[in-house]
Amino acid sequence: MDSDTFLAKMIDKTDLVLMIVVDGGRGDFIDAFDTPNFHSLIQQGVRFRNAVACQAFVETASGMATISIGSYIRTHGVMASHEWYSIKERRTVYSVDEYGRANNLLVFTFGDLLKTKHPNVKLASVSSKDRNAILLAGHSADLIVYSYREFPDAFSFKGAGVLTDHYTFAERKMKPLPRYLQGYQLPRFVEWSGESFSHSQIEAAQTPLMDRFITDAALEVLKKEKPDILCVGLVSPNIVGHYYPSDSGEMEDTIRTVDAQIGRMLSQLEKMGILERTLIVVTSDHGMTRLRGVVRFPSLLRGKLTERLSKEVAHILLGSTVGVYLRSQNPREMNIVLDAVKSIDHLAGAWLKDDPDAPWFIRRVACPHAPQIIAVAEYGYTFLEEFDSNLYGYHGAPYPSDASIMLILKGPNIRPLGNVGEPLDLNSSELMSENQISTLPQQVDIAPTIEHLFELTSSHRDGSSLFRFLK
Repeated sequence: MDSDTFLAKMIDKTDLVLMIVVDGGRGDFIDAFDTPNFHSLIQQGVRFRNAVACQAFVETASGMATISIGSYIRTHGVMASHEWYSIKERRTVYSVDEYGRANNLLVFTFGDLLKTKHPNVKLASVSSKDRNAILLAGHSADLIVYSYREFPDAFSFKGAGVLTDHYTFAERKMKPLPRYLQGYQLPRFVEWSGESFSHSQIEAAQTPLMDRFITDAALEVLKKEKPDILCVGLVSPNIVGHYYPSDSGEMEDTIRTVDAQIGRMLSQLEKMGILERTLIVVTSDHGMTRLRGVVRFPSLLRGKLTERLSKEVAHILLGSTVGVYLRSQNPREMNIVLDAVKSIDHLAGAWLKDDPDAPWFIRRVACPHAPQIIAVAEYGYTFLEEFDSNLYGYHGAPYPSDASIMLILKGPNIRPLGNVGEPLDLNSSELMSENQISTLPQQVDIAPTIEHLFELTSSHRDGSSLFRFLK
């Protein structure tokens, strides 16, 4: 590879860091279905069966940033998968801007750090969602390939790669898409069927066909660019998990498709002669919980407040963890709104973000741009305004089923230990405790582990090396 200074001590062992992040890839999916490529990686490496993504907002954007940074929301700054409110700017903001820049990612990713130490390193990232590709890559990627922005409330898809009748790929606004990717297309509406289901004219982004499309591009990038670091964000388990049960034919087809895409990447690495010299990390941003009910939180909250206080509500982050932004900084008024939040049904708890007695998951997100009030829904419930009656699953709160993630490492300096750790109880309806979390491998530990392998350090990491679980 054209990186003479790449990872000085490891150059004789590692040609590539391949980070594969499976959106919505709950940890138990690997064992629930036929997944030979996952299990091949496990046999040759190590899998943490009890790995978790844990903070108050267990979501895609915050999860992607946590994976690539090794820090909690309080440090990296990406609050949620949809827009949050900037108290300073008095407007809503998103994790990436219209130019494809991670403006609201406050610190360096592991890829940024490697490029800072070794400028010749080539970093590429491929997904269909903008937030997945951009947040995994960070600030200094040579190539970022994506297609659309997914809007969680309606699961609609918009962006430079979304055309009337097909999807294509795009680069950041001021960057050209490589010519070799310009002809790639996926029909907008497709037939999706399996042994037990058949769906006609369904949006392709709601099917695992999108992951084949992503992998097509990733393989071309791998062959043409020969990057030193390649991040690949597969997406379908998340969208399918929102609409179909975890034991459905649709989910089985989805996970088997994801497994097949991993197999395609492994085959390409073998053809290139670098499979044994590739550090492979497979992980996910969050899990999924079966939906029991929806609370129309904004309407209920505003109905409990005076007209004047209702106008002080600047923005509400929706989901299984909800955040209330207030224009007012008056402590008395904040407590009045907090009491109103606490009176809403199907609530597990609500806190001011700066409450010194707030639980661990609130402390992990408390920062100047966090909502003044953060509330967690009762297990199986989520806080929305508009409700899609077809929704089956949701995520966002620190329950085991929401937090459970895939985590597999394979490559140089990774001993083939197979499965380690006892699986979580994904039927538990209890919020995870700080004592429990302290004993588990966490999403926040991934970036520090990669940096540990390459003898790099960063002062802003909240996690630590996963090797402490392998002694």
